[in-house]
Amino acid sequence: MKTVRASTPTRTSVTSLCKNWEAREGSVLDFDFMEGLGEFDVVYSWGVLHHTGDMWKALENVCIPLKKGGLFFIALYNDQGIWSSFWKKVKKFYCSSQAGRMVIILTFIPFFIFAGFVKDMIRFKNPFERYTEYKKNRGMSVYYDWI
Repeated sequence: MKTVRASTPTRTSVTSLCKNWEAREGSVLDFDFMEGLGEFDVVYSWGVLHHTGDMWKALENVCIPLKKGGLFFIALYNDQGIWSSFWKKVKKFYCSSQAGRMVIILTFIPFFIFAGFVKDMIRFKNPFERYTEYKKNRGMSVYYDWI
């Protein structure tokens, strides 16, 4: 429900351009939910379907509300070879148990903070702005992005 509430400022700012839209809470993995949305000329998904836990089902279901001849815009992460393999192992270990989660958190968060600090110092930037401006730049809090 947080996402639906978060869409309110956007809706308020564009109502003069388009009055016929709404935000709903549901899952792209829920066939009945997707089927109940109706049909649309455009379906847009940018950088989220690979986070569902079942990307192929998400890709299948996201086409359900697309009208025949409609436009489908999508972005997914690309395979970056050894880095993708590394992060897949990290994510698998993170999801393996509470202990795995804690090891990853206690390893990577200090690393990211330190690396960001060094990068900001080299570039003569305020290192605190990295976190105070994070949500504005990434669309999510650093906590939700990292955890």
